[in-house]
This record gives sequence, structure tokens and C-alpha cells, in this order.
Amino acid sequence: MKIAYQGIPGSYSESCAKQNYPECETISCKTFDECFEIANNDSNIKTIIPESNKTTGNIGIEYLIFKFRLNIYAEHFYKISHNLLSIKGNKIENLIDVYSHAQALSQSSNFIKKIILQNRSELIQLDLPNMFLRVMTKQKEL
Repeated sequence: MKIAYQGIPGSYSESCAKQNYPECETISCKTFDECFEIANNDSNIKTIIPESNKTTGNIGIEYLIFKFRLNIYAEHFYKISHNLLSIKGNKIENLIDVYSHAQALSQSSNFIKKIILQNRSELIQLDLPNMFLRVMTKQKEL
């Protein structure tokens, strides 16, 4: 089975696909639209998409379901566990910015406001796996 997902290898969607379909081949896509398009064009490819989460609610992909007229075959629940990554040796009180995407920021907002950004407010919203790669690259430069 081939499963398209939005994100880079290691993302929650790919992890969910591999957990539920261990023998699957995964296909990384840049957008949800691309996932649906690939599945729509090849009946041998399925897609795994986050539909909602219990903290922030609906993700907003219903329009793609109607646009492509694809069927929902299964529902899976996958535990999301966010991690705070920093450059090696940095202390939490020295953090200035938190980089993430909107869903993760929303899910972690109480922690971020209370522990990290007591007097700071800048939150930049980016794709989580790519942000991880950016932090790791920055660490190698030091």
C-alpha cells in the first residue's frame, strides 16, 4: 500500500501511517492539496490527513474531501507529543523565540507563555519537521 501525507519524513502524519500500516510505502507531499491530488489520480495510493485534534479542533480540510470526492476508509487516533528543541547547551530561560506551526503553537501556548516567553511574544509559524532541521543545522554551525 502507498500512502501520501503532508510533511517531510518523520512528521506525525507519516508516523501515523507507518504505525497503522507497517508495510506501507509513504509519499511525502508539500501540501494537503497535493496529497488529495495524488490519491485522486491513482487508486492505488491512499492519503492520511489530520482531520482534527482535541485541543484546537477542526484542521479545516473538509473542502478537499468535497473537491476531490474521495472516500474516507478509516479513522485513526495518533498521540501527539510536542518537544522543545534548542541548541545544545542553551538554557530554557535564555530562549527568546519559539518556532513552530499554528497548531503546535496553539496546543503548547500555555507552556510557552508561562515558562518560556514571560516577557517575549514573538512566535514564528513554520512546519515542525523543517524547523527541527533548521535548529539542528544552526547547532552544527556553532
